[in-house]
Amino acid sequence: MRRQIRVLVTGISGSGKSTVAQAVAERLSTECHEFGILMTQTAMSSGLLQPHEVLKSVKLARRSQLQGEVATQVAACSAEVCLIVAHLIVEGPEGYVPGFQPTVLDRLDISAIALMTAPIIDLTARKDRIVEDGPVQLIESLRRLRWMVEVAAIHQSLRLGVPLRIIANPNGQLPGSVDELLDFLDSLSP
Repeated sequence: MRRQIRVLVTGISGSGKSTVAQAVAERLSTECHEFGILMTQTAMSSGLLQPHEVLKSVKLARRSQLQGEVATQVAACSAEVCLIVAHLIVEGPEGYVPGFQPTVLDRLDISAIALMTAPIIDLTARKDRIVEDGPVQLIESLRRLRWMVEVAAIHQSLRLGVPLRIIANPNGQLPGSVDELLDFLDSLSP
């Protein structure tokens, strides 16, 4: 029996995680699970969130419960290749916190981690970033967050004993980023 390949696709908001993972999933006719979207849907269906509210307003303990509920759904993925798009670092009322509790990540049985990166200037253009304190503060904030996500990806790769691939995804290079994630998946096949 072939081992299922489960790849956590992570990175800072705007790095192209979802775009690249969805393109790869379509190419392979496989499943791509957007963890944050599934958490939001679960929170809304349970009445924890209203449509105008955002997930980061939910306290850490309840977010951890939501993660567990969604991890159970995602763990049921039976596709040969399963892509899981998620943040390893999230911002909540408490500040920046791990995007997953270790037990939740363990339950997902991750085979590898793909870290999407992009130049800071591309990140500022991809999302409707609010520049409250000015562009210099925004750039510094994105640099700090990108650094935290990179450290978290390295840490989880070492903790789980799984390979980590860093995939650059600058503006205009989507086909190359998709090909690199496909190459990574191919390298994981037995």
